[in-house]
Amino acid sequence: MSTPQVFKTVDVLRLEVERDPGAGEYRNLIPNPSGQLGGWGWVTPVAHSVLVAANDAATGNAPGLKYITGTTISPASNYFYTEPQPFTAGRWARARWYIGTSPYGYHRASIYWYNASRTFISSDLLGAYTNSNATAISSARQAPAGTAYAALVFEVGGAAGTYPYTGGGAEMGLRDVTLVSAATSTEANTITWASVSADGYWTNILGPTHEIEIERAALDLGTLEAVVLDSSIDPATASLLRPGRRVRVTALNSTTGVWESLFPGELLTADVTYDLKRKRPADPKHARISLSAVDVTKNMAQAARPEGVGTIRDLPFVLEGAGVPWNADGNTNQVATATLASTNDNATAIDQVSLTRDTARGYAWVDRKGVLNAFSSLGDPDVQLVPNSSFETNIAGWRTQWVGAAATFTWSNLAASVGNYSLQMRANANALTTNMRIESQDATGTLASKIPVQAGVPYLAKADLYSPVTSRKAPVYVDWYNAANTYIGTSGDDWNIGTPSTVNTWKTIERPVVAPAGAVAAVMTVAVITEGAVKMAANEQHYVDNVSLRAASPLMLVDESAYADIDLGFDMDACINSIDYKWLVNNTFTGTTDEYHLTGYEDAASIAQWGRHHKTFTIHGSNADAAAHAADVFARNAQPAIRPDGVRFVAMKTTADVTAKAFVDLYDLHKVVNTAKGINAKARVTTVRHTIEPDRWIVSVDYANPTAVAAPQLLPPVQTGDPAGPPFLEAVYTPATASVSATWVALNSWTVIESSQIAVSGSTITVARPGRYRIKATLVYDATGTAGTVRGGRLNIGGTPMPYQTSPGYGTSAFASVEVDHTKRLAAGATLALEAYAGATVNLLGGTSGYGNTRIEIQFLGD
Repeated sequence: MSTPQVFKTVDVLRLEVERDPGAGEYRNLIPNPSGQLGGWGWVTPVAHSVLVAANDAATGNAPGLKYITGTTISPASNYFYTEPQPFTAGRWARARWYIGTSPYGYHRASIYWYNASRTFISSDLLGAYTNSNATAISSARQAPAGTAYAALVFEVGGAAGTYPYTGGGAEMGLRDVTLVSAATSTEANTITWASVSADGYWTNILGPTHEIEIERAALDLGTLEAVVLDSSIDPATASLLRPGRRVRVTALNSTTGVWESLFPGELLTADVTYDLKRKRPADPKHARISLSAVDVTKNMAQAARPEGVGTIRDLPFVLEGAGVPWNADGNTNQVATATLASTNDNATAIDQVSLTRDTARGYAWVDRKGVLNAFSSLGDPDVQLVPNSSFETNIAGWRTQWVGAAATFTWSNLAASVGNYSLQMRANANALTTNMRIESQDATGTLASKIPVQAGVPYLAKADLYSPVTSRKAPVYVDWYNAANTYIGTSGDDWNIGTPSTVNTWKTIERPVVAPAGAVAAVMTVAVITEGAVKMAANEQHYVDNVSLRAASPLMLVDESAYADIDLGFDMDACINSIDYKWLVNNTFTGTTDEYHLTGYEDAASIAQWGRHHKTFTIHGSNADAAAHAADVFARNAQPAIRPDGVRFVAMKTTADVTAKAFVDLYDLHKVVNTAKGINAKARVTTVRHTIEPDRWIVSVDYANPTAVAAPQLLPPVQTGDPAGPPFLEAVYTPATASVSATWVALNSWTVIESSQIAVSGSTITVARPGRYRIKATLVYDATGTAGTVRGGRLNIGGTPMPYQTSPGYGTSAFASVEVDHTKRLAAGATLALEAYAGATVNLLGGTSGYGNTRIEIQFLGD
């Protein structure tokens, strides 16, 4: 018999719905008022401008946001604004904000009003340009008829607005941005700002809740389903449960005493059935209310985003204004510029995130706090990356540096935090040393001596420091290098701040960092520094030990004692050994996106062993990118194995169980053990489910191979410009061509079979009508030639060779077929040619009918 739950669920869990503010209560409508979540919640439409979290002179030396003006000269003012927030017509708004520094000291603010379609209605200027670097408070402004949303807009201008600020790269800081709603102008103008809540006002409805189901999975829509038995909040008679209200589930961390998020979202539906046996509506259980809520994935699915980016680091460009906080390869701020890789009028923000994730072969998910995470790769925290980290035999592999006067660095057994030895740093005997540091590389700084890292991976840098007599600031920081051993940045721009060491006690100093784009190597530095002109004492000593750099993902042990049930499987569903590609490329001449179809990427050995497991990826890139992409997918996905597919944890018995299991999140790394089946494997969490009843709480998870590439998402077809018009189809055929060899040759003597929309002359095909076309070419080779001969084909459009397609090598007794499939916008008079190539002399089959025709089919898709 299982042990019963020894805690009350209502003591450690809350299911809350945001209520309307009561009399004298006000909620700040700005969701990220001081940059606590980076650049989320703000929009910077001026080219190259950006908002980033800061804590410096620009923000009054307090946490805030820093607006960096666009770097291109523009006749318009630089400006930025909050994402429009719900606001009721007829109510009164009042705003407050703190402005730090400004390029010329001038800015002004306005409220913009929008209707339910988020179409601009009108604006209210909150004051003239001012150079006041202090807290500003507006008078009340009334929302006009038709208002459904409001946004706070800031303009950065020249002196008194006499000319717009047009220079680039200057900074303006702001923080504590507040926008409130009141019923009357008198109420708005007499608000006590200290009474404004940043979090809002919530009603906990867990007590009468009968059951809760939460499910979240990668980029799928996260859902909350709950059954509440409470007539007092029946939507038929009470206003609490209305679609669009914020909903959240939180749990108490018994270790920290903090209520942590399990699910944030918004209410979708609240359906009611009535128990007629309970005659009195006042009976709490008369109404059975079924709640449905969804997470912020809904916002991304509803945000149209036609422009796609090529790298995960550029995803903030897509996510800005999409109603979701983000962490893109460690960046929570906006990006000033992004490389646009494709355009698709049908795409949403979630589509673009999926496309970029699949291109990068990375990972993306919405976490339990409602933040969109996207990473190029995820590291293994079991692997300690710093060589000779505990100095047990020597201090080799560490470069030593000092400032002020020469310090000495020696291998020492006088102190150690692990083992028996450490590295001693000793200041100069003449009391002139101000800085001592060690770097994890050899004396000449070769790439081979640096720490290998993966771009986009979050790491945790740590070191133990011991100061026998004097406490000093002891920064730990990481410098990054690319494949050419070129320095590309640091995670230590504030390294001189440091964390003070502790006298006569070992202290662990740590710093979370993220490897930037292009990083392949790192140098970790541990320093001891003085402040200002202060010098260290003569022969002052400090000791360093247990230096480490690890992937920041925590590793949770999940063995037989942790779970009640385990699913083990042979992960054939994750096997990928055959790939076709839809390759999207921006056409800089037409401003549209061309779509190329690349086929035939296979892992022959895996197919022979496991059968064909095919996927189609939509990516940005080129022929070479597709080949490298396929090779990586096959290396990571082509060999199935017996792995844990998921576990159902033992039902929670104590509050310690809640702390250990309730906060499991997507893409956490688990080490799953099942001794009976010989399983001891790492796995990434890809689905989290909570099943909660009044006296029973169970968490279950699904797993995936931690190194496998995520299955590609189905994306909408590319559409740019006007919808496609009536299609027409052209077909042209070529006669047989003998002796195709190892040089690209244009096929000629084409015969037009259908339509008069194209013209043929020699090897050139000319289209008469401008528009968007799908061009599909098939080349069929006969069985001549040396065994293993590779055949190829490509289109040449306007004299420019397009991506080529090749067949695998075949024996002399087999035919070989190559297909080229492109979608492209063409001008009137554009020319096409089909070119053939073979690794050894073979013949090309032609003709106008029957099997084996070499042909081009041209389909007009629209203007």
